[in-house]
Parts: sequence; C-alpha cells; structure tokens
Amino acid sequence: MVSMTSIAQFYSALHRGYTGDISFYKSICKDAAHVLELGCGNGRMTMELAQVCQHITGLDEDPDMLALAREQMEKKRLHSIELICSDMAILDLAGPFDRIVIPFTTAFCLSRPRLQACLRRCAERLSTEGILALDVYPAEIFHDSEVSDVDYELIETIDVAGVRYAVSEKTSVRRNDKVINVTYRNTPKDPKSSSQTVEYTIEHHYVLMDEWPDLLKNAGFCHWEFYGDFNGAGVHVDADRFVILASL
Repeated sequence: MVSMTSIAQFYSALHRGYTGDISFYKSICKDAAHVLELGCGNGRMTMELAQVCQHITGLDEDPDMLALAREQMEKKRLHSIELICSDMAILDLAGPFDRIVIPFTTAFCLSRPRLQACLRRCAERLSTEGILALDVYPAEIFHDSEVSDVDYELIETIDVAGVRYAVSEKTSVRRNDKVINVTYRNTPKDPKSSSQTVEYTIEHHYVLMDEWPDLLKNAGFCHWEFYGDFNGAGVHVDADRFVILASL
C-alpha cells in the first residue's frame, strides 16, 4: 500500500500551478501585514508570498503535504511563515488577516456546505480593508457536456524519488451532485523498475460561475470582482481560470 507521503510527492510533482498565478497572488499580497493561505499544500505559493508580505500563515489538513513544505522552507531558511495543520472549513484561527488566498482550485475540494462555511469564516476573519482572492476553473465545460466519463489518457511524465513515471488521467462527472472525480495513474516508465504503479483520486465539488455571487453574499461579502485569467481578462466559459476577488 502506498504511503500518504508518497501520494503527496506524486501530487506535488504533477500539480505545479498555472501560468501567472504566482505573480497575481504576489501582487495581491504585496506589503500586507498578515496573509492567510488556505490549502497551502507543499508551500509552493506560500514561499513566494513570504517574499512580499510581512507574515504568512499556511493552513492545510494534510500533514504529509505540510512535511514537504517544511522541508523546502528549512532549505530556503524562511522564517516569516507559520504552518498549521487544520481544516479550512472550520478555520478556527483568530485573525484578522489582511489577505486570505485560496489558490489552485482548492475551494473545489470542499463540499458545498463546507465551502459556504469556509467563505463565511473568511469574511469573519478579514480585516476591514481585507481581500479574499481565489481561483478555480470554469466548470461549465464539464457540467454542460454530454460526456460523463473519460477513460485514462496520458497527460505527462514526472520524476518522483528518482523514478520516472508516466501519468494518465481518468475523469468522471456526476452532474446531479456537481462532482468531478479525477483519478491519476502513475506508471513507472522503466519496465524493469521495482517501483509500483500508484493511483490516487481527487474529488472536486464544482461551483458554476453564476452561483458564486450568492455564495459570497451569504458568506458576508459585499463586493466582488470576477476575471477570466490572472491577467484581468474578462470572464468566459472557455477560460482556463475563474479568478475571484472579494471584500467586505
């Protein structure tokens, strides 16, 4: 059986962010006194934001992902970062925070009730002039499609612990529940390798673009802006990202 640490390593090797996301979030968090990143994972974004703000707290409920983050932070000798293992839907940190960020579709990892609870707690913990920033993908392309299941397709090759793996992806959509399950199969490229094939599944509870205003309003936000990319492009269903800025 594959350890969670191994799965964290496989996830980190494959999921390396989107073009422009780091520069976008750094611009949002520049000179902020206290930043909170929810779903910080292996610290990819956290370490970048630490360069532009005074203090950042990274929160994630996966201890193995946080172990990867701590390893990298020790190497880079970053001391303005606090890492907390906790549930972002509960979010029992005191605050206030000048910026709360939820990068890389992490918001879709929460069921609808948990996402609403998370957004409400974000609003409660923002400073008066604070900003919530997050990005997800436009889910309309999946929700409106007639295709519900896509079998394994090769998408990339990655290196994990010195072993080369071919990564294949399988997708299943349950439209009535607004759930997308994505399974990743990591197969060693060398047929003589003693390493085993590793599979893991990520479940997304997606939100359609026109549902976000009610979610934000019910959470206590009074103002929001939507973009179709990190460069400020207009919103459209074929965009790669759906970017949200919200404030009180």
